[in-house]
Amino acid sequence: MENKDLVNQELLQTMTHYNPKSGKFRWRRGYGQNASYKNKKASEKFGYVGTSGKWIVGMMGVKFLVGHLAWLYVTGEWPKKNIVFKNGDRTDMRFDNLEDKYPGKGKVKKKGNVSPGISFYDGRWHVRKYLGGKRIHVGAFHTVELAEKCLAQFTEKYKERIREEAQAKLRKKVNVSQVEEFDFLE
Repeated sequence: MENKDLVNQELLQTMTHYNPKSGKFRWRRGYGQNASYKNKKASEKFGYVGTSGKWIVGMMGVKFLVGHLAWLYVTGEWPKKNIVFKNGDRTDMRFDNLEDKYPGKGKVKKKGNVSPGISFYDGRWHVRKYLGGKRIHVGAFHTVELAEKCLAQFTEKYKERIREEAQAKLRKKVNVSQVEEFDFLE
């Protein structure tokens, strides 16, 4: 049984109240995740914001994304794809802000001809590069021009280290006795 099979629109509307215009969810009297049904207060805090920035709530011993519950509450169906927040705020549950899209198709966008290491996500251009075997988030910017400038500065600052890591990576793949120097990286 999938988690989605546990909750349908009727049960959700019995246990909670959702205002599509304000995006506010609340428990109805007697329902919730942490107290017995008899003494549960109406309007008790509905879920929490997780470390990923997504609003999560526990119902019937299972964690659900609140955006998915909002979609179910209004449409009567679970989202077929993935809930994307039009304004990029994962805690803004107004129904007008929710969109059912394929994962990655609206959430992470590549626009135009941008450099590798730059992606569009949650309404901003993010610069990410690998350094020392770890992925580093260099920054987030409102324009692609600023992101490109940041990427250029980061690459310039760490170009020697990036070059050394690329050479080390190639040495692992190629027999070092066959190749003396990697001129193409200089």
